[in-house]
Amino acid sequence: ASFANARVPPVVEVFESERFFPLVGWREPKSPFDEFFTARYGDMRGANSASHFRDVPLPEGWRWVGPWTVDRDHDVDDKGWAYGVNWVTRWPPPRGSHKRGLNATRRRRWTRRRALIGDDVVSGSSRDASANGDDVTLWRGATSRS
Repeated sequence: ASFANARVPPVVEVFESERFFPLVGWREPKSPFDEFFTARYGDMRGANSASHFRDVPLPEGWRWVGPWTVDRDHDVDDKGWAYGVNWVTRWPPPRGSHKRGLNATRRRRWTRRRALIGDDVVSGSSRDASANGDDVTLWRGATSRS
């Protein structure tokens, strides 16, 4: 492995963000309050946002290990959402983030592992989201999630 590849993290993450709008429910963030989060999918800070899930390019010499899955290993609800009055901008989310309450924003973290080509890496996680119907094939191009 090259020195440059040694600095590439083995887990790729994409964050899904939604705001609650009275009478219509959870939708892509597009309100005057959403200065940084202007689309459904992006990075932790809301940069590189898009309304659809973009394919994440792999660095040269890397391969994917398993599908995209929802991170449920932290203080999130059963579908991986972390709720807040303001946007959750750190992960793991703060304690109590699994509670919807009157919070009007929510985010969840999608992850996918990668490995150097030639490395023996076994796919899997402590909670397999694809078994619960939460893999990338189900939400590509989706307009809303409950």
